[in-house]
Amino acid sequence: MSRKQNYSRFSMRKQKSYLTVGVVALAAVIAMAGIYYKKTVDRKAEEQEAVIMAESEWTEDTEEMDETDSEDTGAAETSADSDGTEGETRSEDTGAETSGETAEDQQSTVSIVGNTDSTTEAAAQETAEPLQFSEADSLDWPVSGDVILNYSMDQTVYFATLDQYKYNPALVIQSDVNTKVMAAADGQVLSVETTPETGQTISVDIGGGYQLIYGQLKDIQFSPGDRISRGDLVGFISEPTKYYSVEGSNLYFQMLKDGEPANPMNYMQ
Repeated sequence: MSRKQNYSRFSMRKQKSYLTVGVVALAAVIAMAGIYYKKTVDRKAEEQEAVIMAESEWTEDTEEMDETDSEDTGAAETSADSDGTEGETRSEDTGAETSGETAEDQQSTVSIVGNTDSTTEAAAQETAEPLQFSEADSLDWPVSGDVILNYSMDQTVYFATLDQYKYNPALVIQSDVNTKVMAAADGQVLSVETTPETGQTISVDIGGGYQLIYGQLKDIQFSPGDRISRGDLVGFISEPTKYYSVEGSNLYFQMLKDGEPANPMNYMQ
């Protein structure tokens, strides 16, 4: 056999091998595609079945809830009818019992029901004894401490922080921060304000044309209109304002008579 014939036979066998491998590979691809398709179909069928079951269960639950609501509504309507009947009966009984009340009694009842805390407080203030401070009365010391600046309206005194001499219409009493400040006399609060010079300040009417002013405070315990009794806690000593930074923490304590400064020392016990 010639060399050329051997080569031809070898080529044919090689082509047959390639063809066989191709056929096997194609068959494998087709088989895998079939398996994938079957799995996809099965999964979709399972999902569809699950959806159908869920819808069925939801429908059953909804029907049960509707039945329950219907039963509750019926019971509520029955109860309402019963309550309405009883209410009419009680109303008739009450009308029979109160038919003997006079218009004056009914008006008194309405007035009592209408009372509030604010009206009660206002009534208490109206019935409180009027404020009657006079020249013969005395003041308590609002804090314990040294007077570092005396009242002086006839001559000037030296203010260290300001480094100048000027009149002083109040007592400046040395006291530590957070010291309690007590009411020097009974009174009624006129105002609570904050000023650059005296910080948080409360003004109190004590009667007879007299007023007391407490300054350099914090945490004031009262509001305008409140009544204060002698010895009540008014507030606490605060850090000094910039006008008294050298003098240090203190109580600014001023007294007015008919709007004019008066010397508190003339009334202190």
